[in-house]
Amino acid sequence: MKTSYIFIGDSIVYGIGDFEQNGWTSMFKNKIINLDQNSLHCSNYVHVAAYPGGTSSDIVQKIPHILGAFTSPSTNNEIILSIGVNDTQTIDNKQKVDLETFKSNIVEIIENARKIENSYITILGLTRIGSEQPFEFKPGKSLSNDTINQYDLELEKICQENNVLYVKMSDALEYSDYVDKLHPTNQGHKKIFGRVLSKIKEREDDQR
Repeated sequence: MKTSYIFIGDSIVYGIGDFEQNGWTSMFKNKIINLDQNSLHCSNYVHVAAYPGGTSSDIVQKIPHILGAFTSPSTNNEIILSIGVNDTQTIDNKQKVDLETFKSNIVEIIENARKIENSYITILGLTRIGSEQPFEFKPGKSLSNDTINQYDLELEKICQENNVLYVKMSDALEYSDYVDKLHPTNQGHKKIFGRVLSKIKEREDDQR
């Protein structure tokens, strides 16, 4: 059976920061296409639904439409979600999306994905910012690894409780892998790509 890979997320999923290969999801798409380079028709599909600046609250509203557009009962549906760093933004001493709402959103996204036939869900842990100190990316708006850690711990718990593959990202990048303390360079995107591909292949091999 063919496989549809559906990547859902924010600016890092979109590929911002990588001026050479357009990000790790583009690397994944090229990998899939290269596997079929001797075939007249590609046997798999790669779809990217990415929203720079997006939060889990944005995705939870869009998820029924995304899944309706890109999944099919005639294919395996690999749904890969990477969202949450934008939720942790501190704006006027409050998080853009509070922790309880973030948790509720993730559970709702999982429930929607589980309604899809032949679906497999993978959730990426949150990447960190490339700074030990809070990073003020706009006046009055900042990100900090302490807050990201809190959200990521809850994200991992939700994955465990719902039997969803969680891919740890907290240690994926070094400070030199960032173009602006938030978005990865081409090298950083390569590291994310390698980790995601490895984990998905492990899971697929286990199911064979």
